[in-house]
Amino acid sequence: MRTLLSLDLGVTTGFAVLDVNPPEDEYGVIEHGVITLSALEHELHRIMLNHMPRLSVAEKPLIVRGKLGDQLQSTISITERVLYHQVQMWTPSQWKSHPLAKNPLPRGLTPHERDAIRLGFVYRARVVENLVNDH
Repeated sequence: MRTLLSLDLGVTTGFAVLDVNPPEDEYGVIEHGVITLSALEHELHRIMLNHMPRLSVAEKPLIVRGKLGDQLQSTISITERVLYHQVQMWTPSQWKSHPLAKNPLPRGLTPHERDAIRLGFVYRARVVENLVNDH
């Protein structure tokens, strides 16, 4: 199974691992959750070992000045290091206007999980389907 890792980066990071080619009647979400900054490196390594995603995308947070900005920059640096700079960094404007960004999801998810899952849906639709059609 080919997988995709989608991240909503922040002090609390939402993540989703999705099947690249799910059955038509399924969303293809394999695992999702939230990760604190202090656990980010460990959890990204765990996700990489457990799922070995071939593709990865992250919503790049807007960097502000001060402590929050330093934490967000640390989040980006850890992510790029663990994923060997093989992560596509997208801004919210690159995906939030897409119809899949409004797909209904089950209740009980955090906003970070929702964004990570929906970002994965949009990335899969825009990028992965283009790769499949090119071959």
